[in-house]
Amino acid sequence: MTTEQYLINITYAGKVLQLPVRIIHEGFFYKICVDIDGTEVSFARDDHNGLRPMNHQKDFEPQFLYLVGKAIQQQRLAYN
Repeated sequence: MTTEQYLINITYAGKVLQLPVRIIHEGFFYKICVDIDGTEVSFARDDHNGLRPMNHQKDFEPQFLYLVGKAIQQQRLAYN
């Protein structure tokens, strides 16, 4: 099992946020999660090669979660 961790920066509703991302690889499986204000939000690949939120305990705005998913992909070192 390997774990990749990095920070993403997003701007939303006039605020600049720096959020920690954790990607855990185990064989063919992986877990992508982000800590947002103490709540872990997990993401999974969608049919369009993007990321969509899978579970979270708070009601976050869909546009905010979309931006977080895009930032995970765009700011990951493996993609750049």
